[in-house]
Amino acid sequence: MDSLNEIWACVLSRVAESGNFSEPTYNLWFRDIELTRLTNNFAVVNVKTQLRKDIISSRYLSILEKHLEEVIGFRVDINLEVIDDKPPYDKVNIIEPASYVSEEDNSKNVEGEVGEGGEIHMKYNPQYTFDNFIVGNTNKFAHAACRAIAADKDHFYNPLFIYGDSGLGKTHLLYAITNEVIKNRKDSNVVYVRGEDFANELIKSLTKKLPMQYFRDRFRTADVLLVDDIQFIAGKPSTQEEFFHTFNALYEDKKQIILASDRPPKEMSTLEDRLRTRFEQGLIVDVQPPDYELRLAILKNKAQSLDLNISDNVLIYLADNIKSNIRQLEGAIKRLRATSLLTGKELTLDTVKESLQDLFSNAVPVGITIDTVFENVSKKYSVPVEEIKGRKRTKELSNARHITIYILRTITNMSLTDIGKYFNMHHTSVLSACSRITEDIKIDPVLEHDISTLIREITGQ
Repeated sequence: MDSLNEIWACVLSRVAESGNFSEPTYNLWFRDIELTRLTNNFAVVNVKTQLRKDIISSRYLSILEKHLEEVIGFRVDINLEVIDDKPPYDKVNIIEPASYVSEEDNSKNVEGEVGEGGEIHMKYNPQYTFDNFIVGNTNKFAHAACRAIAADKDHFYNPLFIYGDSGLGKTHLLYAITNEVIKNRKDSNVVYVRGEDFANELIKSLTKKLPMQYFRDRFRTADVLLVDDIQFIAGKPSTQEEFFHTFNALYEDKKQIILASDRPPKEMSTLEDRLRTRFEQGLIVDVQPPDYELRLAILKNKAQSLDLNISDNVLIYLADNIKSNIRQLEGAIKRLRATSLLTGKELTLDTVKESLQDLFSNAVPVGITIDTVFENVSKKYSVPVEEIKGRKRTKELSNARHITIYILRTITNMSLTDIGKYFNMHHTSVLSACSRITEDIKIDPVLEHDISTLIREITGQ
């Protein structure tokens, strides 16, 4: 049975790393499903409700079969079986998209209870805690702030705003707060929602002409409101209007608000000023890509938790070459565990390189590449390399500097902080430059062509 668990852990790791699902969506549909049988022709996977079976069968079965084939080396059909499982976990309100619940399901239990308008009272997975969050230099401030909020009813940091790239642990911290609150304050009403789902629920209430009080009561009765990916409400006037009043109601009632985003409030160009100022009135903390020491600690911790015997030189190699996010680090260890289990081979450096070649192939070696990027941008825009790295702020230099930053971020595994060192910039300024170019190429086809050409010339692809 252990071998089936390891194979399935590897499959789910690939699903999580594919980039096709947000972390809450992945948790909702994939985290609790289990591989219970594997033959040469088919696999049996257990799911916990008929609704989950129907959704996975109609939307995600081919994805699971594809990744299972990649892990075991041959194609099998997956058969889904429903099991009746009601573990004694505490519950937390997790607001999911209305499309997950059909009208006929709206009056019966789905992983708990379904309330008015599609709110799902989900059983909460206690996997993500402060105890299993690996702390390092790049996330220790955010971790400390979250622990303080989870332990403090006085809401000194309100709101708490956490930002950083995908896969760095923001959602883990939100879940950890939730777990801590429901463990120590059992009478608290904790509500977790994604920004996109807040908008979708509002649209559903408006289009179906449901009483708005139903929608508002879900959020305004919260003792602790956690909103992941809050950036998705930006640019949506009605959603921002409703969230503005929800925020005010909770804040004035001294309820705790925690927000997470991929960027700081000042970088949300389509966010209303009245919301931006409220997001900034509490404590803002960032989560950076893990530095070398943290990457190594995460790899060692994950290997130990999976009882994987892996040498220090292999761990060092992984820490040197996988730099973008924590999810990739953990996924690499899971895949190596499956490789060891399925092949029986010792995990030498060569075996690791072969097993994870697709993971490494997406990254361009840093070394000479950095100089090449500077030289090519310098030549393209007729500005000296020294001035691209300098502090002058003419329009031409700023443009070349931002393009250089964008290309470095795109084709290397360098963190925002590492890139910033070449320009004597703070990582938030690097993020701002990347965001600016990302927005510009959407409306400027010439710029998009120029950058694509530069990248091809630099990478030889």
